[in-house]
Amino acid sequence: MNSMASAANVLSKARKAIVLTTLMVMTSLSPLLIVAPVSAHITDNGTVWPKQASNDTGWVQLDAVGGDPVLGLQASANWGLEFAPGASLSNVTMEVRVNGSDGLLIEEPIITASDVGINLFDWSGLGMLGSSDSFTSNNPHSGRLSPNSESGAYWTLPSGAEINDLVIEALAPVDPAVTFEPVDLEISDYAIHFVDGRLYLAISNSLLIIDYNNDPKIIDLITFDDANSIVDLEIDAANLALHILTDDNYFHALSLVNTAELTPLPETVFDLDTIEFVQFDQFIVASDGTPYALSSDRVAVFDGVDWNNAFFKSQDGKGLDITEVNGILYFSSEGDGIERWDMASSSRLSKWTTANNLHSDSVTSFYTTGNQILMSSEDAGLARYDWNTGFWLSTWTANNWLTSNDVSDVVVSNNIMAILNGNSLQTYNTQNGVFLQNYDLQDFGLVGEGEKLVVWPNIGVRSPANELIMISDGGGDLAIFDTVAAPPYVGNMLLASGPTSGDMDDAVELNGVLYVAADGIMNRFDNQQSRWLTPKLIGDEVNQLITDGTYIYIAGETTGAHKMSQNGTILQTWDAGDGLASNSVQRIAVNNDDLVTINSNT
Repeated sequence: MNSMASAANVLSKARKAIVLTTLMVMTSLSPLLIVAPVSAHITDNGTVWPKQASNDTGWVQLDAVGGDPVLGLQASANWGLEFAPGASLSNVTMEVRVNGSDGLLIEEPIITASDVGINLFDWSGLGMLGSSDSFTSNNPHSGRLSPNSESGAYWTLPSGAEINDLVIEALAPVDPAVTFEPVDLEISDYAIHFVDGRLYLAISNSLLIIDYNNDPKIIDLITFDDANSIVDLEIDAANLALHILTDDNYFHALSLVNTAELTPLPETVFDLDTIEFVQFDQFIVASDGTPYALSSDRVAVFDGVDWNNAFFKSQDGKGLDITEVNGILYFSSEGDGIERWDMASSSRLSKWTTANNLHSDSVTSFYTTGNQILMSSEDAGLARYDWNTGFWLSTWTANNWLTSNDVSDVVVSNNIMAILNGNSLQTYNTQNGVFLQNYDLQDFGLVGEGEKLVVWPNIGVRSPANELIMISDGGGDLAIFDTVAAPPYVGNMLLASGPTSGDMDDAVELNGVLYVAADGIMNRFDNQQSRWLTPKLIGDEVNQLITDGTYIYIAGETTGAHKMSQNGTILQTWDAGDGLASNSVQRIAVNNDDLVTINSNT
């Protein structure tokens, strides 16, 4: 399941305009002559004030109320002190005290003597008084050790402030990994933090935490050593937790506040007098906060203490995906179609298979857009169901609109549907119902078949400025696709780099870049950056690579000789039509303007 909660949720760090908090104020009024504290008293004839006296109000708690963020009204509190008419005040002192550890705090308070229009205390622009949840400088702070220390993150605190609790979320950024074997980074699931917008990526048995605006973008890496792989991620907004399901190590949980480990969901199912250990394949936190889980043989529901069996499936099959739409849960399993569950009545609904309306008995993923549920498959295209009317719409396949029946993933961003279809990305306008364009993944620097689409919305400081679609082919480079940009392909985000093959046909170095030809693809390794650059397609086996100090020259097995620029672009090709003895070039040499080749028949 792909999880993304609204940024308008409970943990929003947007600036609070309604402040209901506690402020303690003490005002001491002392005359020059020290006498016992005296206050006015009432007689039958009126109020009698002493000639000289002092007045100690003690600590007074003020609750600021009446704030309205819509109207831009600040919360306020009034406190009036009575003095004798014409009294002369001297030696006036005032103290302000807060205690964030006891809940006594206020945001940007201003204390004003309203009669004279003087600000006695002004904390505007300085955030919370009584606590600080962000640095005064850039927050979050990012920096590199130089060589063993880093400075630049600081708080502004009142003079004499005492710190009771100091909690720092210190993440460990990771530069993109570099290997000399092909990179296999299969994204099994992802989730978006609903406050700061950080991206959680599940790859193998590791959880990558990514900040789009940081350098490096991977700000933390958490590995679950006892698990083979992570299969599902779910955001639990009510409990501020990220739930993690592994394929052979059950559940784990991390805090959305500080990434600390939390108590995970249990690994056992309680049924009458029987307790079973069940390894689930998929799970979901429903809209009412109730977790549901899918295994190869059952659907279970969590009651807050234990997992309980909701029902057993009629046929065993690995759980593939779960979604919730309008109070109905949909569970897809490999070879077993789709089971449905009515949350309101806690009852099992009729099953969907190819025996009735379903296009495939193995629905790999769900995606809901508007009133349609989209169902992907690896063998039968993309099915569409109108949940509002209960009607099935026409299935998109290779026989009508799609380039392939193998649909890896589908998402919608800014009313544009993106369908990852084999080695291409197809776009569809959901507003006017028109297919727009087919994009070859090779044009995005991806050489493999498409595997996963990740929608990353703009909902916090760690998210991109515009909603983006990240495209994965299982390698370490994600293509970035912005549906409102022209052109929509806007670059790549590198997680790890490696060659496309462990084999090598030939290699040559030019200006600090090592060019390695393998299986018809030119791999390029930047020695200075210590990373593999975007590979370039040659489309032919390479027999030899040489350079004249400016360009790369390629001897192709079936396509002749080629001249390549340093960025991997083929500038010129010579074949039999240009005078070569054959298109099979075994060796190649260049001298000024002369090209010399040894061909298969010469």
